[in-house]
Amino acid sequence: MVFRLQLVPTLITVPALILLIGLGTWQGQRLVWKTDLIERIDRQLGQAPDVLPARIADPGTWDYRRVRVDGVLAAETELAVASRTLNGRVGWHIVSPLIRTDGTAVLINRGWVPDGREREIGPRAAPFEGPVTVTGVARMPAPPGWLALDNDPAGNTWYWTDLAAMARAAGVDPAGTAPVLLYAAEIGLADGSPLPAGQPVPGQVRIDIPNNHLHYMLTWYGLAVALLGVYIAYHWRRPADR
Repeated sequence: MVFRLQLVPTLITVPALILLIGLGTWQGQRLVWKTDLIERIDRQLGQAPDVLPARIADPGTWDYRRVRVDGVLAAETELAVASRTLNGRVGWHIVSPLIRTDGTAVLINRGWVPDGREREIGPRAAPFEGPVTVTGVARMPAPPGWLALDNDPAGNTWYWTDLAAMARAAGVDPAGTAPVLLYAAEIGLADGSPLPAGQPVPGQVRIDIPNNHLHYMLTWYGLAVALLGVYIAYHWRRPADR
């Protein structure tokens, strides 16, 4: 058996190998990054809630962190986020502004309500008044996907989180509104009295971060090995074949 190098297959195979190995290496780097991200999120969610500061220079440092805020929740103002499901049922998420004592605001995702309620400016939850403490998970809003529908502030129908537009629609200054959306896990009145019945179902933050990079990495590297094997087998010839 002899190895007879041929130009055309080599010119095709070498760039393809470089591409496949590069893709595998890139997925390996993504695997390390995604693993670190998931570990950081798990660690943050396991900590006691921090007080969300009035001014946040780097919103990314607060993403997926448990936080606590105090203030007056404008429960009568309801921004309705459409097409949200809970246990297979279609409904809405209700977002209301919380005004702190310094005048700054935080938009609170109070939770899920079922579809079909009477609507005025949104699906109506039971109103209440007074200072509250909200604990939950802060999230940086994700940019809308290319298939996302346009928000309709006039009709109070929101399909994706636009903090500035939502703040304006809620009647608060976007410049004084926190650059994160707080998904409430618990809302408690300062005087300890219970909230009225009919509140949105809280705890609607979704933390589902897929990590398939190991599979992708092995796939690209496997294709590179297979291509190299085909290349070598193609170029091995018996002496009689020369």
